[in-house]
Amino acid sequence: MIADKGTKVVGELHERQGGRVPYFIETPARDYLGASYSTEYDSMMKETELRALEQLKTLREVSPTATITPPKQLPVRQCAGDFT
Repeated sequence: MIADKGTKVVGELHERQGGRVPYFIETPARDYLGASYSTEYDSMMKETELRALEQLKTLREVSPTATITPPKQLPVRQCAGDFT
């Protein structure tokens, strides 16, 4: 939404929706975005899924980083005294 319409649309939507009855809340979105909120949401979900699939593909193509295991866990020292 912001990528397509810019940050100004957030303020415009906020102003127009502030005093609306919930059943009529779609009108500002249709005016400024050219689509309903459900359509914008579906579009956002599809774009997110595509990005995630591309990232997963990239992760599967590269070799994993070697795991470094610490040699041995050091004992925890007990402190004497009350620090409250």
